[in-house]
Amino acid sequence: MRRSSSRLLGILCVIATTGAIVFAVAAPASAATAHKPHAKLTADQIAERANADLQSASSYRIYSSSTVDGLTLSVSATATEQGCLVTINTGDGISQKILDIGTSEWVQPSNAFWAALGYTGNVLAYLEGKWVTAAAFLKLFGLSNPPSNGGTCSTSSPTGIPVTGWTMVRTVKLSGRLAWRITNRNKGVSAYVSDTPKPEFLRITLLGITEYFSDYNAPIMLSPPLNTYVLTTVPPPPGGSLSVHADIRSRAGITARSGLLARASLLDRGVGPGSLLF
Repeated sequence: MRRSSSRLLGILCVIATTGAIVFAVAAPASAATAHKPHAKLTADQIAERANADLQSASSYRIYSSSTVDGLTLSVSATATEQGCLVTINTGDGISQKILDIGTSEWVQPSNAFWAALGYTGNVLAYLEGKWVTAAAFLKLFGLSNPPSNGGTCSTSSPTGIPVTGWTMVRTVKLSGRLAWRITNRNKGVSAYVSDTPKPEFLRITLLGITEYFSDYNAPIMLSPPLNTYVLTTVPPPPGGSLSVHADIRSRAGITARSGLLARASLLDRGVGPGSLLF
């Protein structure tokens, strides 16, 4: 297996078993001097209202694209009242979906993912398109429990976004929409929030990496996969895939599951910038 594929598989496996979300490279924003209809709000009030709106929404989507070890990962995440669905794609064709409903989690690796682990022939055909329980997925890498806080993922999950310590920077135009830019120097977070009576997060940036929010309250409903397509056991990978095993071991301890917006709470859990490997 190519080293790049091994590294990528390790990254994807950690994401699947921790609920962590990959960040995107920050995009430059255009400045604008426009009228501020709600300028009397402080930066903390804006963040608090936007955070409350995020947790009261029936659904929303997040998109990011980042480069890790020369490999590009694009992540499309959907949060609903029922749970969360994350789709991770790579330029190599290795991808996976992660579905959380309540306290249950399933992973659906792509056929290329299984092939990269060494599966071939009838076994590969059997695995194609199947969802795998988190426990069965972990067992492939010699792990029995995900390094998580045992939480669930939904729109009402704690976001980890701070609601105090924010400073107003300026107003900007994002796709013709007036927004505030606010920063939280102590937490190393910045955000763009819609300048509306009900503020909404449009972008959040941590450590120079950005996620983009959209489709608030869209009519989306998630449900568990049909039992017919769920595997509770998976044949051991041919050859053991020890390089992937080692990689997931080295990365698993630095991530934390805290709902969909895990990346906003990493610093609060003592994970400093030097510890974030992806």
